[in-house]
Amino acid sequence: ENKMELIKKSILQGRTLEYVTIQPDINIGEPLPLNLRQNNPGNIESTLPGGNRWKGEMDSSNRYAVFETPAHGVRAMLYLLRKVYFERHGLKTVYDIIHRWAPLGDNSPESVSNYIKHVSDDLGVLTDERLALSMDSEQLITMMKSMAEFEGGRPLPYPKPVYTKALELLA
Repeated sequence: ENKMELIKKSILQGRTLEYVTIQPDINIGEPLPLNLRQNNPGNIESTLPGGNRWKGEMDSSNRYAVFETPAHGVRAMLYLLRKVYFERHGLKTVYDIIHRWAPLGDNSPESVSNYIKHVSDDLGVLTDERLALSMDSEQLITMMKSMAEFEGGRPLPYPKPVYTKALELLA
């Protein structure tokens, strides 16, 4: 079983940025993908100037938000999926959610199709099957992990306490 060391510290604009590093035997010398380096598993775009920041979102000139800890980035992604996409916009299938998360204007039709297939396969559902994304459901966590894996090109290395903390931060 592979072990992860949690807490590699880096300084970003005077605040501590905490993220997960992967042991060299797993990492194979490759740099971590952007979504892991920025504690932003879903590659959520940065808040526009003057907008309400996410909990734990740090100042950044990047297109994608940088979060203080992995739990803050996971929390933002879970919030978007459950509260905004599922509840507010009524997006209840993998097809609908991914089309909004990774729209055709930003991605090729082939990429969006591959994304939908990847998440549907990981969830074990049809692309147009209605989901039950309650806040504490395994389906919600599995969907978030699958999407983050597609976004970064590798599975999330976060240990269970990161998800527990993210759910606490939602409250």
